[in-house]
Amino acid sequence: MKKSAKITGLCLAAVLAVGAVSCGEAAKEGDSKAEDTGTPAAENVADEAAAEAENAEPTEGEKANAEFEDKLGATGEAVARKEKQVKQLLSELWHEIREIFKEKTVLIADQNQTQR
Repeated sequence: MKKSAKITGLCLAAVLAVGAVSCGEAAKEGDSKAEDTGTPAAENVADEAAAEAENAEPTEGEKANAEFEDKLGATGEAVARKEKQVKQLLSELWHEIREIFKEKTVLIADQNQTQR
């Protein structure tokens, strides 16, 4: 279940809970009509809304968003694997280049000493 559906359910629960509290306050003040409304307690409304939010089927838009997020995550994982491979190859190339320059430096130094 997506956050938006849960939030919507909880917002509905909050609105209904406020109504239940208002009715409860009216009953405390002696208004007998408030007791007859049959408004459930705030906890029951919140529990029912949360249960509905958890059991609701995702919409087509939510399904499409979830699929997109899955593909995006898979793409990120693939890029991370390739990045690791590229870094390894660059490291190997760098070490080979350093070895080549070391060898050339030694050869040039040897040539300079033999020419003297």
